[in-house]
Amino acid sequence: MNRSHLVSLLVAAALTAKAAPARAETLAPRAQALMILRVLAFDRDLVRRSSGSALVVVASRKGDAAGEARRDQIVEALREVARDFRARGLAVESRPVTWGEDPDKALSRAVAVLVVGKLGEDAQLISQTTRGKRVLSLGEDRAVVEHGMAVALFARGDRPVITASLVAAREEGVAFEPSFLRQAELLEFPGSTP
Repeated sequence: MNRSHLVSLLVAAALTAKAAPARAETLAPRAQALMILRVLAFDRDLVRRSSGSALVVVASRKGDAAGEARRDQIVEALREVARDFRARGLAVESRPVTWGEDPDKALSRAVAVLVVGKLGEDAQLISQTTRGKRVLSLGEDRAVVEHGMAVALFARGDRPVITASLVAAREEGVAFEPSFLRQAELLEFPGSTP
């Protein structure tokens, strides 16, 4: 094989090869807080699902020190951004929760729950609870949406990403504005109808 033919093959292979997607990473606490408010702003039913304010519960698993630290950072960031921003006219509140003891009590008055740390491994169980309570489920990894939660908020490279299941969101009582479809990567599965 001559050198020019080898170069042509290498160029063709490079042009047809798919680049590996950038690794998903968690957003900085303030960026995560702002993304949560952004998602809530797309929820047409937020006011109806609220009890006067938009309470966001941030939940971690008991004994997950890294998850508990992340939870507390995001709660603080939510409190800071809530001074300047509202969600559909509602004041935004946040509360840290250790998941497990009493999920009904943990989600009392909540319009959304952000699951952090190792608690994301329980996405299927959490989504069953959020559907029954009509609470929007949020996570920090695409896998939580693959396992039944409604929305994942994370970074891909330096870009924040929203991945969502409209089916899961609808089952949680959330109806997103049509403009949400331009913001989110939709993830649906065989047999689901958005």
